[in-house]
Amino acid sequence: MERINVQQWREANGKDIALEYIMVSYTGEQFASNKDKESLHAIGQRAALAAGLRAYWISCSCLGPVTEQEENVWRISDVIKGAFQVVITVAGPVGVEEMGILPTELLSQWGDRVWTLPELLLSPEGDIETYTLNRSLD
Repeated sequence: MERINVQQWREANGKDIALEYIMVSYTGEQFASNKDKESLHAIGQRAALAAGLRAYWISCSCLGPVTEQEENVWRISDVIKGAFQVVITVAGPVGVEEMGILPTELLSQWGDRVWTLPELLLSPEGDIETYTLNRSLD
């Protein structure tokens, strides 16, 4: 999957054609390093392909600089509302239970974020799937 500049895509395909995408939701607490962010992209690709889509959106790569924080609040709301599906992503490899971390604890940590409620309320109707790097949580 290739990285798409939305402005260039619109110029090539027309502004009236919507690009469907998966919005990947995560907590920076669980995905802090550059390697973690690579993992987020792997999950975004997997989720997009599973939904039959060509695109996904992740805030760590798609938001503007922190100096645009006020604009980013509105931007995120629009991104959530425009998504084909929201996918919750938690950090936890297969066998997290063996490390003493339950998947429910990972989800609880995700749920403590400021954006959790708006993401759930603004997300499109339908199932919200939850992913880890190696598998989908049931």
